Amino acid sequence: MASLAVASLDLQVVQLLRDAIRTADIAGGKFGGLPLCDRGPINAIALPRDRFEPTPHIEPRKTLHPAPRFEARPVFHERIDIDFSSSDTSGKTELAAVDRTPLPPPWRTPVWKMPLQPAPMVKVHIHRTDVHNKGSLIDLFL
Repeated sequence: MASLAVASLDLQVVQLLRDAIRTADIAGGKFGGLPLCDRGPINAIALPRDRFEPTPHIEPRKTLHPAPRFEARPVFHERIDIDFSSSDTSGKTELAAVDRTPLPPPWRTPVWKMPLQPAPMVKVHIHRTDVHNKGSLIDLFL
């Protein structure tokens, strides 16, 4: 316990000596006669200045939300109207309806009026070879 007390007294003596030396140096003009700052005497050590910058605040990107636009649905007509009376001088315009395809659609034709498809024709190629155990080739055209 005694050694702890002696060590603390020695520490206090060293601190007092350092303070006295520093005070004498400042009073003697060694450091420009300026007062002490928090980092020691001014101009004693050239340290960079402390820089305090606020934390950056990132704002959200501006977005534009246009108003929705509702447009009419395009209509595709099944028939085309053509004016055949362009040379008529009477002033009357008659529109004739023309189908886009020359054949009627299959769902409008009754089943009993639909033409029957021809039966598939089977063609047999007979090829006589030297080997008698080979077979014949049969083609089926659909």
